[in-house]
Amino acid sequence: MSCADAKRLVGMRFSDSFVKKYIFHWPFEIVPEDDKAMIAVNYMGEMKKLYPEEISAMVITRMKDTAAAMTYGLKHKFISVKNVLVVDLGGGTLDVSLVSMDVNSFTVKSTYGNQHLGGQDFTNTMVNHLIKELRNKNIKCDLNVSLKVIRRVKTVCEEAKIILSTAEKAEIHLDTLCNGICES
Repeated sequence: MSCADAKRLVGMRFSDSFVKKYIFHWPFEIVPEDDKAMIAVNYMGEMKKLYPEEISAMVITRMKDTAAAMTYGLKHKFISVKNVLVVDLGGGTLDVSLVSMDVNSFTVKSTYGNQHLGGQDFTNTMVNHLIKELRNKNIKCDLNVSLKVIRRVKTVCEEAKIILSTAEKAEIHLDTLCNGICES
């Protein structure tokens, strides 16, 4: 079932006159939840109620994947059907889509996302690793207290992560990381 025009329900109450007037015109069921207009959908054999904002977010996610696939497809001219895996690693989330492409069309076959894995998680892991390395090198600095050091370590990790998005390696020099803040 299509949830076209779900965006018209964003912010609407079930009791709003607009909702009452058009409730039978939408190709999906609108149900109340604490007077909020929600959309009932069958997802994998289970009935779920979704906010219009959630459906809009799903549409946007699929559009992002299609846009990325189109960019790739326009750069690499396809003669026959190709399946391409589109990976969107954001700051806080990871979205992966399988897109089928040929000369004239792009079709999103499947999409999966992890709302708890993103670039920030990589940065945090790098920060924890560097702090451990600093402790192992016996650099005299109270890393638990010094926000200045933590901020500098995080900045360096962010920079290294950006470099690693297009390169095989990035260097971080521990010796200069704490200059002016800690004693080695």
